[in-house]
Amino acid sequence: KADVFLDAWLPTTHDPFMRKYEGQIIELGVNYSGARMGLVVPGYVTIDSITQLGAQKEAFGGQIIAVDHGSGIMVMTDSAVAAYQLDYEIIETTAPAMVSALREAILNRQWVVATAWQPHPIFDQLDLKFLVDTMPVFGTTENIHTIGRKGLEADKPEVVQFLRTYRLSQEQLSGLMRMIADPQAGDPENEARAWMVLNREVVDTWVPAGL
Repeated sequence: KADVFLDAWLPTTHDPFMRKYEGQIIELGVNYSGARMGLVVPGYVTIDSITQLGAQKEAFGGQIIAVDHGSGIMVMTDSAVAAYQLDYEIIETTAPAMVSALREAILNRQWVVATAWQPHPIFDQLDLKFLVDTMPVFGTTENIHTIGRKGLEADKPEVVQFLRTYRLSQEQLSGLMRMIADPQAGDPENEARAWMVLNREVVDTWVPAGL
């Protein structure tokens, strides 16, 4: 139902979907390197690995706050609970609800564990740390790929040329997300346009010659 998806985490998180839709989509390159996802806790929590969760069930209320039923990170969270033999209930919620749960727990200095991914503006706003995944069920760092529908190259070659060039560094993407997530921010599209003005030299590198 879409022409382009800018957020395919590979080689691990979204591999099942890449295989499911093989032949219907085209891969247009990496737009961000070094992405990461897993289980996070507030910085003040005194454990550092998923293996330690089992002994701290009471402190965490026996719950893991997770997001988006059927998503790649949800599938991996189910696998992590099984692999590490955790007697925890997975609470399925939305990304905004996950952020709210983390904020409230940190405000009250409570122990909380949740699924999270980086890049995400929450890491600029809260002191969080990833729990070490020794298996590793969640994989290591990944790249974020741009995916297009089959036939896009023939229909919109100039768009595909742009998408193959589009890339953001950690600093650039964090700055963009910070502007959009700011409580004083306006419409996200307007904030994105403002970021483009401030980062004109970056944007110009994405635009094919002659456009």
